Amino acid sequence: GLLHVAALHSVPEANTALAHRYRYGLGVVKDSETASQYALLAVQVASAEFHRVGGQPVVESDRINEHTIREVAKGNKGDDDEAIQHQIVRAKEGDVGAMLAMGDLYYYGARGMPRDQPQALRYFEQAALAGNPEGMCGAAGMLVKGEGTEGNIPNVTRAVELYENASATGSVRALNGLGYIYFYGQGLEKNVTKAFEYFLQAAETESDGDALFNAAFCLETGLGVAKDSSRAVGMYRIAAKKFGHFASVRTLGTMLMEGRGVTRSADEAMQYLFAAMHIGPWAGWLRRGLDHYLNDYYEQSVNCYLHGGELGYEVSQSNAAFVLNRKVGLSRQLTAPNSLYSAVVLDHSTDLELCTSEGTCLPSLSSASIQPATRGDVSSGWILLRELAMAAHLGHRDSLVELGHCYFEGTVCGVARSIPQAEWWYSKASSQGQAVGSVYLGFIHQFGVGQEGVNIERAERYYELALQSPSMDYHLHVAVRCLLYLLPYSKYTSFGLVNIAAKYFMQRVLLPV
Repeated sequence: GLLHVAALHSVPEANTALAHRYRYGLGVVKDSETASQYALLAVQVASAEFHRVGGQPVVESDRINEHTIREVAKGNKGDDDEAIQHQIVRAKEGDVGAMLAMGDLYYYGARGMPRDQPQALRYFEQAALAGNPEGMCGAAGMLVKGEGTEGNIPNVTRAVELYENASATGSVRALNGLGYIYFYGQGLEKNVTKAFEYFLQAAETESDGDALFNAAFCLETGLGVAKDSSRAVGMYRIAAKKFGHFASVRTLGTMLMEGRGVTRSADEAMQYLFAAMHIGPWAGWLRRGLDHYLNDYYEQSVNCYLHGGELGYEVSQSNAAFVLNRKVGLSRQLTAPNSLYSAVVLDHSTDLELCTSEGTCLPSLSSASIQPATRGDVSSGWILLRELAMAAHLGHRDSLVELGHCYFEGTVCGVARSIPQAEWWYSKASSQGQAVGSVYLGFIHQFGVGQEGVNIERAERYYELALQSPSMDYHLHVAVRCLLYLLPYSKYTSFGLVNIAAKYFMQRVLLPV
């Protein structure tokens, strides 16, 4: 298919997409070995970008749903954001925490702010002058690499001074910084043995991912200390699991693929390689999707999220479905963007078949309503169904409920109403602790929706299950209590008006689809 052709031409996003598909068997035969090989190729690019001076990627995976829709804009609009402007004011007034936060925002170019290294350095320097060790280390780390300095020229002398001042306060991060300078011989005489001593002293606290990685690297390679692969792997694992440390995650994935210092395991390697792969620059599709959403460019937002979804970002798939359903509308025909998603949509060899245990499958591309003359035009309802199914496949439990809603209502996602299908998805959601799934199952049996008759006992069992769920909120709790109150009367046809009222209350007031 087109993705394989792109991968042959070393397109990193194609490698990422194929890794995702082979991992989960989406349109291809599930194969952890192949998935890991593609992920390894993508990780090599991700690693180069991650270590590019002044260009470290940042992953912003804000979820947009009914619970976050009113809050997602807060702190995400860059210079125009009221919360960020308030933080700038507090930094000017001497709030060290605000200085550090602004330094981070400018360093990474996060939350809609521009990436501005000189500005980041100024904020860290201000915090350092206030005696804050985190500010000292933040400034020192930039000065060592020449980030934000005039002409991007390193100032190691000042960096050493800051690290030494911070280490005097007990800063573990400063110990690692001094080790780094001794390791590379920047401004101080190169001494890998002394560097390892600093790394180890910091690593033994298990409070800094960089220190754990650096100590592990020395142990693995025998630099400044005798080789000890077993001990190195242990430190890599702590840094990866406790801090999500990119280099440690990448190194473990590579070691497991190559069988270097550990027993080779493509399955275990895949876990680490995928985590590293998703730190790549292509994570920027999530932020672009959010930026378009915040500026009311909803179709562009959907296109960005669809692209991110093909790269395996579950939050991107669920966001695409939400924006489609709530903002774009499901009666639209969308033109697939000139991107990875259009390649997938136009390539029939990568069609997905996500099926229920009963063998009923989601519609494949070939059965979707696409006009032959405009192959790039795709029903937004079909896209919604596909993205919900993909997100559910990756473990997003809310998508299980939304899929149930699609089949319960019918026509919403471009599918015919099917109560058995709705029950299947609600049951999946209920089994994973989603209270809404249990409530809808209770509702179906209380009123005999799509059933031969009502089943009061089963309805009561599902409602009680919902009440025990940790995902139960106040409004849903009230709805369930009302439905339980009406339960004894549901089997009497003379209470038809009560039943109608209950259905309206359930479907339109508390649980809108």
